[in-house]
Amino acid sequence: MVKQGINIGCGNQIFKSTKDIQWMNLDCVALDGVDCILDLEQFPYSLKSDFFDYIYCHQTLEHLSDKVKVMNELYRISKNGAIIDIHVPYFSNCGAFCHAEHQSFFGYNTFDYWCNSSNEMCPDAHFRMISRKIEFSGTPRFPMQILNAIITPLINISKFTALFYQRFFCWILPCENLIVKLEVKK
Repeated sequence: MVKQGINIGCGNQIFKSTKDIQWMNLDCVALDGVDCILDLEQFPYSLKSDFFDYIYCHQTLEHLSDKVKVMNELYRISKNGAIIDIHVPYFSNCGAFCHAEHQSFFGYNTFDYWCNSSNEMCPDAHFRMISRKIEFSGTPRFPMQILNAIITPLINISKFTALFYQRFFCWILPCENLIVKLEVKK
């Protein structure tokens, strides 16, 4: 059976469908390859409920003003067991707070809000944390690729080391990205 995937805020990063996954490329601008034009600040989204098996969201969530409403919509359009792959700027990266269009900031524990069943806020959307990683650099050029190969694994040895880095070193040696994989729990 072919799975349904959506590339949210795709920009020019267009995903081609394969025999395993049928991709919908979504953006707010009519660029080449965009299948669906949608304002992600208008709720609810005009997308089917319980439809997608995989959601890819690369450098998009930080541009949106209401993380809770967006996560609720991602949950609504996902099937039970769907995977949501999120890449956002890490809060201590100067690009995270210097970019004029960024409205949200993300730290190591941001997505715990939707994964913690004992949360007193009781979010409508519930996920299981599959993985999360603080990435020193997404730049594939020298010397960043060498530093990334050393620093990223050290920070992500465990939850303790990631939180230790976030508490004591994130402003001294700022990382670029937070990469989170969530599983939808309905």
